[in-house]
Amino acid sequence: MNPTNFGEQLKIHRQALGLTQSDVAEKMHVSRQTISSWETGRNTPDIITLKQLALLYGVSTDNLLQVLGAKKLSPLPKSRQNSAIFLFWLTLGILIAGRLLVITTFEALHWMTSLIFIMIGIHLLLRLKPSKWKKPILVSTHIILGVLSFMSAILKLWDMSFGVQTVCVMAGVILVVQGILYLRNDFSR
Repeated sequence: MNPTNFGEQLKIHRQALGLTQSDVAEKMHVSRQTISSWETGRNTPDIITLKQLALLYGVSTDNLLQVLGAKKLSPLPKSRQNSAIFLFWLTLGILIAGRLLVITTFEALHWMTSLIFIMIGIHLLLRLKPSKWKKPILVSTHIILGVLSFMSAILKLWDMSFGVQTVCVMAGVILVVQGILYLRNDFSR
């Protein structure tokens, strides 16, 4: 019998050892219903429990997970993808609102406009042409733009007003945080 899903894989290994769901539940310190939910595919064990199951069944975790190779697994949970996208749009919104609402020197407005177009350009370019360089480009450009934005406000370049400084500091901090999130979470679209 060739298992078609992870739950079947678990059931085959349990039955090969002559164990009941109750036996496995007792050894794993979980309920029998938990074992049943894993085997029927309603739930899946966490990685630590998966390692314990592999040890109990006398197989490698790779062996237990081999049927999952056919599934497309997202490198990042949807909630984290959404938070990274939210941070991008929040930063862009702050820059656009600051650009439209704050009255300051032409040079400062030109700087904010440049930040806006650079952010949009990088994200559009990476959406249109995915590559293996996507993550390093996203991380480095977000951190560089964030630091530039923050430092331009701190150094009060181009005779920035307090409003423009505030917008640049907020955008800079968010961009750096977003770059770090990309780095930590291996974010890719």
